[in-house]
Amino acid sequence: MKPFHRNVKRISRLYYWIARIICDFLCGVIYALVFMEQSNQDPRLLTAIFCITAAFHVPYLVLLTIKRFHDAGKSTGYAVLCLLLSPLVLGQVMILLVAVQESDQENEWGPNEEALDYEREKEYYAR
Repeated sequence: MKPFHRNVKRISRLYYWIARIICDFLCGVIYALVFMEQSNQDPRLLTAIFCITAAFHVPYLVLLTIKRFHDAGKSTGYAVLCLLLSPLVLGQVMILLVAVQESDQENEWGPNEEALDYEREKEYYAR
């Protein structure tokens, strides 16, 4: 749960995509089950399930996206702007363009842990 950890400032591209796909899939299944069961269940229960799922889904993706932007060397303000524009196609495209970028080596949010791990392990794998 790196996005919720306050000391984690950056999230790698691979971690971002895996976490995003898993979160979207799990929440999508819950949303689909809620909407399929609308006629058979108490609407208050379904609304509660929907709200609880959304209360996890939205903050998780916001934090995940902001930390991915930090890893790509972009500011929190730019990430928030993209998130605010995300209901429009423009915001989603802007997020996608940053999410596929490679990680910065070192920036104001700390060193690139993947690059440091690679440098430490490079000699071992070169044998």
